[in-house]
Amino acid sequence: MRAEERGAFGELLMGLLELYGRSLTPAAAALWWAAFERHPLGEVRAAFSRYTQDPGQGRYPPTPAAVLGCLARAPETVRPDADEAWAVALEALDERRTVCTNDEIEEAMTAARVVAAGGDRIGARLAFRAAYERVVRSRRQAGRAPCWRLSLGWDRDERARVAEQAVQRGLLERERVAAHLPPPAPRGAAAAVAGLLSGRAGAATACADDAETRQRLATLRAAIVAAGRTPPQPAPHAEQIAARRRAALAGLDRLMTGAGRGEGNHSPRPAPEEARG
Repeated sequence: MRAEERGAFGELLMGLLELYGRSLTPAAAALWWAAFERHPLGEVRAAFSRYTQDPGQGRYPPTPAAVLGCLARAPETVRPDADEAWAVALEALDERRTVCTNDEIEEAMTAARVVAAGGDRIGARLAFRAAYERVVRSRRQAGRAPCWRLSLGWDRDERARVAEQAVQRGLLERERVAAHLPPPAPRGAAAAVAGLLSGRAGAATACADDAETRQRLATLRAAIVAAGRTPPQPAPHAEQIAARRRAALAGLDRLMTGAGRGEGNHSPRPAPEEARG
């Protein structure tokens, strides 16, 4: 678990102990945290649930050792075999790809990276398998589950797809990858307003909860449509300015037309007198 998950772990632990009528002191909380810190929060939550549902030991107040035993019995479906882990490790080398990987795969890949850098792909795979099986064996003996995380690539669309798959497989909690998931679809009133604004009247009314709400939405939509069909009316001041401008242009046109025809009321200018000698 990460340090910022300490509060979530504390709430989970208090809920477990309250179920058995037990309280929690700061010293006891520190011991519980030290015992479970190296495990992912999702696996810890699953182990707590597994303990409370155990028909044998679930009848007694929990201890860290007893709950750790439930953690060790976690299903192995969340831990890939060596060939599956090698495929994940290869995908993680592509900077475009987003991959859900874990600390066991990354540790084994560290041992194989030197061989892979030399161009020996087969040798790198064998080195990875040997390192991975050694790491998994050690973790199983210690009762430790793999710690999953997202290795992000630059393809944002794939980030959402891989994050959603990791959540569905139970490898990652939705809260941890929420930033990479698409926003949830609107429901209820939000869906009705979204349908109304998008012009899907059927979707808007279908999402309304009752007949009165559907009627109000229909009335609102009709008003919006009618407003869109009515041309905007100019303000009085703007209309006056436009009228003056049209009048000025018309007067200028008349003056220019009269000048072109030689019209006007001006008397002809007299010819200049000749100089007398």
